[in-house]
Amino acid sequence: MSVFQKTLVFLSLFLFATSAHAQSSASSVDMFWEANSYVPTLYQGKALPTSDGDVRVFALPGASFGNASQASYIWKVNGTVLGSKSGVGRSSLEVTGSPFIDTSLVVVDVVGSNGQSGSGILRIPYTKPRVLLYEKSALGGILFSSSIEGGESAPINKDIVLFGYPYFFSTEKITNNLSYVWKIDESPINTRGPELVTRSENIGTSTVSVRVYSVTHVLQQASKTVPIVLH
Repeated sequence: MSVFQKTLVFLSLFLFATSAHAQSSASSVDMFWEANSYVPTLYQGKALPTSDGDVRVFALPGASFGNASQASYIWKVNGTVLGSKSGVGRSSLEVTGSPFIDTSLVVVDVVGSNGQSGSGILRIPYTKPRVLLYEKSALGGILFSSSIEGGESAPINKDIVLFGYPYFFSTEKITNNLSYVWKIDESPINTRGPELVTRSENIGTSTVSVRVYSVTHVLQQASKTVPIVLH
């Protein structure tokens, strides 16, 4: 084998070893988010973040990073480095939404105590607060198994009890301070709570609507309108 050939073999082995080392030295970092928003106690889905709400993001580096509490975390949101939120052991981040965007892109770069490096990328989708209407019975309480979406029927000359439940309202923003505006056939009802008790003496269809809002945070609001057939 000539000197030239030996040199090519050496360079090939060196580049292969360098590439293999680079690939093994970087690892992906698992991430997940948790929204601080209202859902019913037995709700089986995930609480969703709203544009005016807060979301906590967690980074979970694997065992190859060593002790996670001794790793260094650099956080970026929508391309901006958050220096004050980054540092050793800072494996979580609180992100506040904006009315001008529908998603946030969160990136974390992690360097372990042993020099292992890696990154994680996470998209946070924002939604709007919602309110759903449920029937409330004297024996079963709020019937969360099925919301009222329209076409519901109810007998006349009997009390109808409806309950408006807010979904995905930010718990940090409203601190249980919500107002409710109820209407029947566009006529306001003198109640400001989540429960409406009404009775009709006429056969036909009535429209029931509710608007839920926070006085201090204008983005925290939602409304719902449903027809109810009286027979």
